[in-house]
Amino acid sequence: MSRDIYGLSMYIGETKYSPKMPVFFDSNYPAYINKPPTAVITGTLGSGKTFFGLTIAAQNSLAGKVGVILDPKGDFRKLKALYDKGVINKVSVWDISVHTDERTGKQCVDKDTVGMLDPTCFTPYDVQNAQLTLDVIKDLLGEDLKDEQASIISNLVRDVCKEPAPSMKRLIAKIGRHELSSVRSIATKLELLFSSPTAQILMYDRQTEKKTLNIKDGVTIINMSALTLPTQGKPLNECTSEEKISLVIITLLNRLIRDIMFNMPVNIPKFLMIDEAWSVVSLPSSRNMIKEVLLKGRSLNMACILLTQATSHFDLNDGSDLDAGILMRFAFRSYDTKDNILTCQKMRIGEYQQWAGMLAELDKGECLMCDAFGRHGIVRIRADKEWTEIFKTTPSMFEKDKK
Repeated sequence: MSRDIYGLSMYIGETKYSPKMPVFFDSNYPAYINKPPTAVITGTLGSGKTFFGLTIAAQNSLAGKVGVILDPKGDFRKLKALYDKGVINKVSVWDISVHTDERTGKQCVDKDTVGMLDPTCFTPYDVQNAQLTLDVIKDLLGEDLKDEQASIISNLVRDVCKEPAPSMKRLIAKIGRHELSSVRSIATKLELLFSSPTAQILMYDRQTEKKTLNIKDGVTIINMSALTLPTQGKPLNECTSEEKISLVIITLLNRLIRDIMFNMPVNIPKFLMIDEAWSVVSLPSSRNMIKEVLLKGRSLNMACILLTQATSHFDLNDGSDLDAGILMRFAFRSYDTKDNILTCQKMRIGEYQQWAGMLAELDKGECLMCDAFGRHGIVRIRADKEWTEIFKTTPSMFEKDKK
């Protein structure tokens, strides 16, 4: 696991046991040797998992990579502090947040995000927007439209998407004015769903300039802490309005990230990092996008890094579509079973006993690593002192527990 002659590998720490050796890592390096640039980082709260993710993201920024970080908890905002100090390259934060408007007293999102993901004007092409808008309506309703309803709604969607300034707000209004009560009832349901404050992101009001999410430069952190995601496996027809809106926002974010990053030049190294990946990968649209990144990442020079608390959260032990596409693996302290962890690390049965003992002795900031060549070792993650102070997620991070 020492530094190789290819790539832009950076120091991440040292091996725990003698002979101690420096360890280097580059999330995109496997693409240069015809392997998928994919990694998973597992570990419970306070184990060092998020610290390591922050370290990788900061190093990727220093290496000039373009990246997107999906951040459900807001932990990765700490990267902005390094950028503000001039330590790393450009870092921008896009907040999906809700606050109270001082003038009206109503809950609302930041004005720069209003309408940013409106499906009726999502792309420059009205035909694509029409299909996307129909998919959004179906997802929100959680039910199939009757033939007559479907035909009328489809025509109204196509008409609105062809207009010079289309918007979901205008579409719902047109549906609500239709002569058939069965069609107007759809508008009533949509109005109720879009009464959610976060739904404003999906409704361009045409009164202000429509902002776009720029992820072509530097590292972009998408803070999704305001979203309310359903529990894994919850049927769509049982989801609350907030959960449905959150699912649609995630779906459109995935589409936006895919469209932009997949069309960037191959010579630009890219990365997608997802914290608490279980909450995102469990969604069909997100899982499909991750599968696409795993499949095409090598040819696109685009790394995919997933962080989660346990290997069991998204089928990393059963040879599933995700498991087969992930190359590099880092296991920090976890409540997961040792067998699950070692199976995820692609250990042979005969090696279990040797490594199980080492897993039991993992301290904060230490992990079992499987590199791009299938080599294993216990690694102590290290970072610059300034980074360590900024990235701390628990008061005793990387310090021995006090007895």
